[in-house]
Amino acid sequence: MAIGYSTGTVDSRAPDYIDSIVALEHNALAQDCFVMQEHFNAGLVAGGTFPQTLITATAYSDNMAQVTLTGTAPTGKRVISTLGHPGQWTLNTLTTASNKSMISIGPTGTLEWQTGFFGKLAFRALVLTGSVIPVGAVGATTYGEYRIGFTDTINSLAPVNGIEWVFDVAVDAHWSLILTKASTATKTVSTITVAASTWYDLQLYVDASGVQARAAIFSATALPTLLAGGPFVTNQPLTTTAMIPHILIMNGTAGVTDMALTADLMELAGQYVTTGLGANYRGHDLTRSF
Repeated sequence: MAIGYSTGTVDSRAPDYIDSIVALEHNALAQDCFVMQEHFNAGLVAGGTFPQTLITATAYSDNMAQVTLTGTAPTGKRVISTLGHPGQWTLNTLTTASNKSMISIGPTGTLEWQTGFFGKLAFRALVLTGSVIPVGAVGATTYGEYRIGFTDTINSLAPVNGIEWVFDVAVDAHWSLILTKASTATKTVSTITVAASTWYDLQLYVDASGVQARAAIFSATALPTLLAGGPFVTNQPLTTTAMIPHILIMNGTAGVTDMALTADLMELAGQYVTTGLGANYRGHDLTRSF
């Protein structure tokens, strides 16, 4: 059967995805499909005021969405929604060296996502950059990064395996796709510049041909830009590598400007490889996009 998860208030994009879930339920050929949306509007405290502090390693939704905060007082908070983006969690690293703030789907100690489980697997995140973008002239270990996608190495600027959109604040001004296999990484730089106080739509797609990726400033109507040169296979993790979906901001080994990142949506859609999916359904704006 088709399985669909949806949490919380629906925003302007969600009706299309809800229609897709309904279509899955009524499509006899769409067996064992996975669709999950996390809108980050859990974590409310009865009678509390915004912003509301999220407790590290505590599951706040049916999707097991949670924050992991490591170091000296980094924060994760449920903040007031804005137009078009209901349900938001904001991460802050503060300025202590190597501080880490992360959102994950599922406990960080449980790595269970293998791309080989799926014939097609799509990931999407909508994130808002902070009011200040840190800059620097030296490597990421000093200044820190944003990392969004799949990883098997929790809270690390140097994962052993990963499929991620990355903003390396010291090396490049753009979002980059980084594939990492056995600690060897291949970076493909996009044309999408990272700016302060801007919503970005970041997507990843994995199938038998490799990895494709889309990124853009968020638009309610237009698809993000397809990263040229794909599908990408160099240093793509083995399909048997267990990973976890995450959104990470992390300081480097020297104090930096407090980095902030706000998440509005994390979404995953996949076709289980053991059953497959009819050609008449390929998903809306995720698997169908590529």
